[in-house]
Amino acid sequence: MKEEEPFAFDSIPPSAVLHTLPGGATRSERAPDYMLVPAEGLRCIVERFELGSSTHGAWQWQKSMDTREHAQEFCTEAINHAYTHLATMQREGTAQDDHLGAVGWAVCVIAYARSLYGESVVPRQPNPGRNSCTTPTEK
Repeated sequence: MKEEEPFAFDSIPPSAVLHTLPGGATRSERAPDYMLVPAEGLRCIVERFELGSSTHGAWQWQKSMDTREHAQEFCTEAINHAYTHLATMQREGTAQDDHLGAVGWAVCVIAYARSLYGESVVPRQPNPGRNSCTTPTEK
């Protein structure tokens, strides 16, 4: 098996897809359009990460990303926490806690776990079957 040569940062890999910009310039890839994300939403998420950093330490949540099993358990907890924040926000609003930032934080860390371990790390709700909930039938 032939060993691949290390990637040189001053060259474009042959497999790169070129993106043509207005005027004819090309780029080796098209970057996501981060301008589509409202700054207010990012601010909420960043502030939640800062709160976590001051309470628990910066990046400490990554300790639970050491194995797929730990990451799955962490993601399950993050999803439950996000649902709790959504329900509390519906009842009480956001004056006491920025619940939107907490939900955004959960989305970010779950996306990070998914980038490490793939889709299977995101917990799925068990499906007991289509007939588990019955509805009255009309006669």
